[in-house]
Amino acid sequence: MGMACAEGKDFKEARGYMIRALELNPDLPRTSANISFNFGVVFMQAGARERAEKYLKLALELNPQLSAAKQALARLG
Repeated sequence: MGMACAEGKDFKEARGYMIRALELNPDLPRTSANISFNFGVVFMQAGARERAEKYLKLALELNPQLSAAKQALARLG
């Protein structure tokens, strides 16, 4: 649901779904660099900078070649 909201540009709603997903399964972002990246992007777009940075860095730990995560971190500053 979080990604569906994000695709519809409702990032605050998406953030809520992402938080709920983390409550249900805190290890979910560790299962895939793409999942972690998606969490990072949603949090970034919703204005949750610290959480965004955490998940974008995790995405790069899981896949150091994920250029989209590098670009998103650069945008965060």
